[in-house]
Amino acid sequence: MSIKDILLQKGWAGTTIDRGETVSHLNPVIRVMTVTMHYWDAAQRALEAGAATAGAVSADDMAQARKVLRMDIGKMCETVFSAGGVAYNGVDLEASDYTFEPDGWAGVRAQEKALGEALAQQVDIQHHMRTRAILAAVAANHEARMTLIRNC
Repeated sequence: MSIKDILLQKGWAGTTIDRGETVSHLNPVIRVMTVTMHYWDAAQRALEAGAATAGAVSADDMAQARKVLRMDIGKMCETVFSAGGVAYNGVDLEASDYTFEPDGWAGVRAQEKALGEALAQQVDIQHHMRTRAILAAVAANHEARMTLIRNC
């Protein structure tokens, strides 16, 4: 937390990145989130087909994790739209490219880790307060999913 955050408690002082920069910073994060969603979807397909075990993850927990991730992608896209940009939409990705191998949870964990790294890169960027709040919520939801799959 910076001194500005501590002193102001709300709002912002100083310069923040412009709308175009917001778009250019958030679209790569949205792409990583979309790939992460494909990994979670592959896990769901494998579990439904009986090709994998859920480990410590219940069907309800998995459904909730996927729902929250979809919601987070939507929030990030809306932020890009609000900045006047075009959000990454994932049309260059094929769901069939993402499979849940026998070590599938390792793949999901690795992709979630990549998402955590992408989010961490945004911390020191002078985003607008609304964007910072959304990034913080997305990061908290990411941590909840990491906790969920840590022991799988």
